[in-house]
Amino acid sequence: MSPVRISLPPQATSQHREAALKYFEKTERLSAADWSLVLETFDTLSRGAVLIERKRWTFRQIYNRYVDARYADEFITQLLALNDPERQGQSLQQQSAATMLAMLEYITRLYDARRRRYVWVVLLTELAWQALDGEISIATLATAADRFPHPVGLVFNERRFVLVTYDLWKTKVKQRQQEQA
Repeated sequence: MSPVRISLPPQATSQHREAALKYFEKTERLSAADWSLVLETFDTLSRGAVLIERKRWTFRQIYNRYVDARYADEFITQLLALNDPERQGQSLQQQSAATMLAMLEYITRLYDARRRRYVWVVLLTELAWQALDGEISIATLATAADRFPHPVGLVFNERRFVLVTYDLWKTKVKQRQQEQA
């Protein structure tokens, strides 16, 4: 599998990064100025791109395919079913943001130097892993493969993530799907 390359637009700033993270983590505490910056952020990021196996996808294309198509209709249906959409809509929006955040997963490979091979892994938000299992051991990226098959907690730019082997992630997702069926 070819590596995934991500290209952010040059207009994207650290302020945009913080706005996007705040949107997903603290939607209920966004001020009017925050909302303005969040909308500008997503507009700016929509011009970014991802190159996967020689195919270029804009962030907007990825959003349309994996977020909008997956969540928008259900959100609108639920919003219209509320008794007081203006008052209750904020709570529904927070639930939707949490659901989308929980689905942020990234599949890639990690080189295991001790075993001299690549391992398929999934990088998830801490919230996504809590929904599947929750238990982790803390490590660095350099020592993560030594802890496999146990899930590993990592910190990047003061944000917490969980790195798990693809096989463990797949098993946990299937278990979760069976529980919900």
